[in-house]
Amino acid sequence: MSFRTPLRRVVAFSIALCLFTAAAAPIFAGGAQEEVDVPEIQIYKVGEAMPDADMVWDHINEILVEEIGATVNVTHVPWGDYPDRLRLLLASGDGYDLHFDADWFNWPELVADDALMPLNDLLPEYAPNLYEHYRELGALADVTVDGLIYGLPATEIGSGRAWATVNQRWVDEFDIDVDFSTIEGVVEYAEIVTENVDRVDYPFQQIWFANPRYENVMWAMFTKYGLHREFAEGNHGFTYDIEQAYETGEVEIVPVERTEAYLEAARWRQDFAERGWIPRDAMHEEGDEYEVVQGTAAVTLRSVRDQYATVHDVARDIVELQGYRMYPDSYAAFSGFMRNGFAMNRNADNPEHAMKFMEWMYSSQENYDLVMYGIEGETYELEEREGHMTVQFVEGQDSANAYPATHGRWGFWRTDRQRPGVADGAVGLYTEGIPAEQEHPTNVVTPLAGFRFDPSNVRSEIALRDSVRDEFEPPISHGFVDDYEAAVEELNERLYEPTEAIREEMQRQVDQFLAQQ
Repeated sequence: MSFRTPLRRVVAFSIALCLFTAAAAPIFAGGAQEEVDVPEIQIYKVGEAMPDADMVWDHINEILVEEIGATVNVTHVPWGDYPDRLRLLLASGDGYDLHFDADWFNWPELVADDALMPLNDLLPEYAPNLYEHYRELGALADVTVDGLIYGLPATEIGSGRAWATVNQRWVDEFDIDVDFSTIEGVVEYAEIVTENVDRVDYPFQQIWFANPRYENVMWAMFTKYGLHREFAEGNHGFTYDIEQAYETGEVEIVPVERTEAYLEAARWRQDFAERGWIPRDAMHEEGDEYEVVQGTAAVTLRSVRDQYATVHDVARDIVELQGYRMYPDSYAAFSGFMRNGFAMNRNADNPEHAMKFMEWMYSSQENYDLVMYGIEGETYELEEREGHMTVQFVEGQDSANAYPATHGRWGFWRTDRQRPGVADGAVGLYTEGIPAEQEHPTNVVTPLAGFRFDPSNVRSEIALRDSVRDEFEPPISHGFVDDYEAAVEELNERLYEPTEAIREEMQRQVDQFLAQQ
């Protein structure tokens, strides 16, 4: 969404006109006159743009014209419209260049549909330093399918393990002594807080999140039972036992709704609904106003990044965030690098210049800061905290209107360029949280790392499965059922035929993938 005033539209138009005029101006060589047009790299990102986005990109483009001979046009598309918008652009043969994507989003299907441009030649030729960064981290394996590179991944490493993030001030105030590594301990803490803090009506942050299949309680259950949560999210709700895969090399694909993890999550959610911990309009609202950082929720169950990251706008007089690793003995899988990233349209008009831009951004901290945080002094401030330079909001801005909080920036994360702060995580995330996850003994790389499911043979079954899940899962996911066991049993009965066809095809492909390793 653009928040520019009419005056800013005039200014932006004037700048663009000047750039175009300069770029298209005649160049005289040996008496000959030649016109040169500056290519425009078109990038699509998910979510809302921030008010200063146009100002920042106008500034960046003035530099890019000189340094790579191109400009960038960034278009933001709301979350709900983004997948369909991309499919429409690709189907129409549009020549946009790059788009934000992830292995939990559109990327696997776009790879299977041959909609993306392989980068094997472009990446090392036009972005050699970024290419070497990927090689050093081993990041390219996660975006390589049949020998072809199909993505430009972020390079932050994490795991799929659930962490419980709580308000330590309330733990101390009410002398709460529970085991936060278990769901039972978290629920006991939530009970005490709900009884004693008037502002907390719904203790779990976003228990009715837009995609509750994988959030909060379900995240904790994936961890408890050692199932691969991120694999399920990117593969139509199918998963596998991480410990079995890691220890034996064998993988048995199973639909999530047939697991003990799903059944227990349904039990907890029904229990929460009966307690009044989930509002009756939950299936129609995302509940963003109930947040741990504001002291309006007691706990959230998500990743280590959510534990340490982005503690901006925190109500510091009542909140002190503390995270606890859940089920530390259970196995969890390291996240693939394509948890966030960018992909290139097969029909891209300016693939070479797009790759030059990615290299330009990575080539210096100054360039990276411009793209990620904007203009120092205008859209962010740098402050030293805990011995590290951190990004802070300028006066009058917060996560709702500051450029550093722009959605879709996650695809640009680079481990050796990221700055802690209000945008991408507190200092502790980089000095404690991520290193601790990397060293934890039951966080592992599974033999299915790099696997990509090709849905071509079961597209109709996937469509039917998605339709049934969309109709019958929401009441279960929000606890609005009288008998969770009966509801889950009915769901499995309705899903059986399409699910079996998909499971068999996925298992076939998994077995083939493992045999080739």
